Amino acid sequence: MSFALAVSDVATEQSDRMTWAEMCRAYPDEWVVLTDIAWVDESAFEFSSAIVVGHFAMRRTASPKVKAAFAQYPNVFAFHTGETEERTVRLRAI
Repeated sequence: MSFALAVSDVATEQSDRMTWAEMCRAYPDEWVVLTDIAWVDESAFEFSSAIVVGHFAMRRTASPKVKAAFAQYPNVFAFHTGETEERTVRLRAI
């Protein structure tokens, strides 16, 4: 399976708005690339829902999706749905 993704993949893979619990059930132990986050407490990375623009088993395979997402969204974030030392990666376009 190829993980190479183009900018055009972002719009076609975008999901409906999901809660964190829904993401964990749909994508267990994966990295989810999110945008349009409805923050409850941004400093604690707590949100009520977001749009998933990609999901990946390994963080490094999410990189092309993150780069493509920046072409369409001002803020992109990656979270891991399982237990890991690097559970959250905050990414912002400068």
